[in-house]
Amino acid sequence: MKVLQTKNLTALACLLLWMLPLVAQENAAQEAVFNAHWLKHEYQVYVLHYQSYSLQKGDTIDTESLRCSADVMVQDSSYRAYRMEWRFGNFQYQGKHYLSKRWLASLKDVRLSCQTSPHGLLQEIKEPETLRRALDESIDELFKHYEGLPDLADRERLYRLREDVEAWLLSSLYHFYKNYGLAYRLGEVVQVPDKMALDQQAFEVTRYKKLENYADNIATLVTATLPTTTIYAKDSLPMQMENTSAMMMHIPSGWPVYTYDHLEYGVADNKEGILNEITLKQE
Repeated sequence: MKVLQTKNLTALACLLLWMLPLVAQENAAQEAVFNAHWLKHEYQVYVLHYQSYSLQKGDTIDTESLRCSADVMVQDSSYRAYRMEWRFGNFQYQGKHYLSKRWLASLKDVRLSCQTSPHGLLQEIKEPETLRRALDESIDELFKHYEGLPDLADRERLYRLREDVEAWLLSSLYHFYKNYGLAYRLGEVVQVPDKMALDQQAFEVTRYKKLENYADNIATLVTATLPTTTIYAKDSLPMQMENTSAMMMHIPSGWPVYTYDHLEYGVADNKEGILNEITLKQE
């Protein structure tokens, strides 16, 4: 009897040892690690899309749409960090303001440099003042070739757009790198505490991240962001906020394929919205 038990246990142990690699493979297939695997001088080309809109009682009363291309290059790669450069071009404007369209079309040689951790998480944007200077100088150059200065309303609208463009390009880097450095299991929700600024006030939020799909080396991560406390507008009324985002990443290379971030906020029936998309350009 003892011999039979020993033989049965030995057979069971062999079966478990045979199954362990299969279990490990299944678990690995259900987990995606968002890590950078970039090489020095490697680059990808992306198309950036930004849309802002205003809603009043559910009706769109104003909207603007911006597009540009971005060459994202790995300038240096080491065990300590990555150094990246973003070169923006081919700016396009869709809206009713002719002066804004003319200014966007004139933008050239707009660049940003940044440093990430070895895992790809954004650590620092290098010399962001170079971006501000390039935008300011481009407006000055536009006015030099303008027949008389535009009226005050046109100038104010153009300078508002200039602020939007700066915020758009800077936030694009944040959206691009924000999901690196973590492993996500299929179907599980990961809670990440974070901070957010809106309407000139900062507050704490919780980001709920979920790996929605992982197939053919492409992982899709979706995120919903909720404030941890009530947010109040300048008139002390409670502010509503909805923020959702998603990213599709090619896991073996560590390059995003597509990412979007949608933010809508406001009081009662008056809301503002921003959509930010980054899409890998297909050859």
